[in-house]
Amino acid sequence: MLAPLSSIACSWGDPSRRLQDEIRGYYDADVVFLARIRTVEERPPAGSESFWTAVATYDVLETYRGAPARDGVVASEMSFEPGVNGVPPNSCTGGALPADSAGALILIFASRLDQASQIPYYGIDRFNSLRIDTCLGCEDALERMRLYGKAEHVPLKQN
Repeated sequence: MLAPLSSIACSWGDPSRRLQDEIRGYYDADVVFLARIRTVEERPPAGSESFWTAVATYDVLETYRGAPARDGVVASEMSFEPGVNGVPPNSCTGGALPADSAGALILIFASRLDQASQIPYYGIDRFNSLRIDTCLGCEDALERMRLYGKAEHVPLKQN
């Protein structure tokens, strides 16, 4: 009956609004694409970061929004690793790239992050990104992404 505060603060919200949240996430993201994850590397906090980060390379299989770099990486703060100076794990962000993600199909909603790197670096929206190969009915989500992509490029007519 009692839930940790972090789970209350990070709830997905009202299930009846899930489609609205998905649409908002789509248009807030710089890129939305289906990818097969090649490798996942867990990195400890560095510089001003407070939490561990999972960084993955990927192969783009289908693009719905934007133009994801083919040689880029996606990153997500890790939910279960404690942060700097004993800070508790950050359960509100991260978790989209668990260590067992290598080989997984993931629908990625992400935004480009400024990094001191030559490689394009994207931060994953964990609340909208979805592991496709382990869920039922996920083909429906991919079909919605295709429709959003088509609708985004259709000019609206005024009467």
